[in-house]
Amino acid sequence: MWKLALVLAAIGGALIAMPASPERVVKRFARAEGMSGAILVTGRGDDDDDAPRIVAFGTGAGGRPLTPETVLPLASLSKPVTAAVVLRLVRSGRLSIDDRLADLVPEVAGAGDARYREITVRHLLTHTAGLRWMPSPAGLFGPDVHCRDAALALVDDPLLAPPGEVQAYSNLGYCWLGIVIERVAGQRYEEEAADAGFDLAMTSPALWAAGGWSGRASAIFEALGGEIPPEALSRPLGAFGESYYGLGWHVAEGYLWHHGVFVGTSFAVAVRMPDGRNAVALFAGSPGNPRQDASVLAGKLAASLRRRGWLGR
Repeated sequence: MWKLALVLAAIGGALIAMPASPERVVKRFARAEGMSGAILVTGRGDDDDDAPRIVAFGTGAGGRPLTPETVLPLASLSKPVTAAVVLRLVRSGRLSIDDRLADLVPEVAGAGDARYREITVRHLLTHTAGLRWMPSPAGLFGPDVHCRDAALALVDDPLLAPPGEVQAYSNLGYCWLGIVIERVAGQRYEEEAADAGFDLAMTSPALWAAGGWSGRASAIFEALGGEIPPEALSRPLGAFGESYYGLGWHVAEGYLWHHGVFVGTSFAVAVRMPDGRNAVALFAGSPGNPRQDASVLAGKLAASLRRRGWLGR
């Protein structure tokens, strides 16, 4: 009898130690942070024949129930979309990741800070260009100023550091990437993203390529999936610590992640695993400490996805 008790105790301990399912992780997080609802998408981002699983619960704006068809903003989750469009241009041979910004956008050649001419596409993707953060162009120029115009207007601002020396998150860098895409592709950024197969809507032009996309949960999941190029995992010069920002994604131990937030209204976290299992969680409302809370939530979702066979079921 005592042997059976030991076996049962061991099994119980193992079950307790198992990570919760992604759905439970998201529901616990939403409840703890006082958010009214969420949509979770899980599945294989590298398998077009395997439809993702979508779970929606609670309410969104105006108390309306959230459904798989609800359109929600990506905020800074737009950055991996922009990075994917850039890397598509690189794969097609139209762009090199080490091309200089000044060679692609002639306006930069006359920048007040000569170091601008050293900035490359890689620097912009990895937040190592030495640019200011710029929460939103609206805070500097007013609500109707486009991200593209803000970048060009700030070209005479001094850099915070020489390109390649310090990793500092910058919306402004992704505004420049939107401009690069347009100059190389010969069409609007939104059109090039559509050509890449992204079924998203540009709803915040002020943040544009840095944070302007919105979409249905399934479209967001598809946009953030696909192949992870090996160079996306490379640690850039100027990046320190265990985790760092690669080509459009935060790189942690064993997974990629990113988040986006419009404080008070929306919050989103995406996780990508090396084996192709991905999760995207979209919330109505936002947590108290978005950057820190996103990192913790991403880690919990990654731990859950590592458990074979979960995929949200």
